[in-house]
Amino acid sequence: MEKAKVEMPDDVIITEIEKIRFLIQDATGLDIMYAYENLVFAEHGIYLIEVNIENKDKLNCYFNVDFEASKRLLFLEKLMRTASLNGMVIVNKGTFEMKQNADGQTFSLSFFDA
Repeated sequence: MEKAKVEMPDDVIITEIEKIRFLIQDATGLDIMYAYENLVFAEHGIYLIEVNIENKDKLNCYFNVDFEASKRLLFLEKLMRTASLNGMVIVNKGTFEMKQNADGQTFSLSFFDA
C-alpha cells in the first residue's frame, strides 16, 4: 500500500513535521495522511493534530466524530505518553467532522469542544 505524500503550503511551515510523524507512528502505528497549514491528519482521518503556531511543542488533538469513542481515550493516552517522552504536550480539544463539499474536491471541517 502506497503512503500519501505530505505537502505543505509555502506560507506555513511545520518545523517539527518529522517529530510529529514519529509521534503519530510510535503512539498509534499510523502515518501522516495529509498536512495543511497547521493541521496534520493521521491516516484514515481518525484524528488530527493542530500545531500551536506560538508554541510548536504544544499540540492539540481532535478525534473524528466517526471514530469509536471507546478507542479515543486509548489513542489519546498513547499520544500523550509519546509526546511527553519527546518534549511535547498533547491536549485533547474534542472532535471534528469532515464533510466533502459540493465540488467533490474539497472538504469542510467542523470542530466540537471536548
